[in-house]
Amino acid sequence: MKRWLASSLKHKLSFMLVCSLLIPLLLLGVVSYQLASSVTEENAKQSGMNTLRQIRTNLEFIVLDAENMSVFLIGHSDTQKYLTRNDNDANEYLKMIGFLTNLAFSKKYISDITIQPNGTRPALSTFFNYTVTRSGPQIR
Repeated sequence: MKRWLASSLKHKLSFMLVCSLLIPLLLLGVVSYQLASSVTEENAKQSGMNTLRQIRTNLEFIVLDAENMSVFLIGHSDTQKYLTRNDNDANEYLKMIGFLTNLAFSKKYISDITIQPNGTRPALSTFFNYTVTRSGPQIR
């Protein structure tokens, strides 16, 4: 303390000037950081919520489209004919597989369409068709 009192006026004024500038600058920096941090956090939350809304909308669309396709297949006359026939006609089977494959490839989010008939008739599946045509064995 004695040293402070004994120092020159120039040193005292310089010290007071530095303190009077440094303290408000530090306070301004802390307040600015807190404000920017809260704004950034709020923007990140909002962006996440917007992304979730888009995902929900896309999933709802895909589910609705799959439901509509199922209803379409149930009411499709060739599908009904195939399912109600008693004989195992290979041409009809291949025709239905071709139809289902075209339907599956028309939607990029559908990987497989399978119709499982009652009884001993073979299932109609685009997955089976894809596997058979990609691996090489032929249908007899």
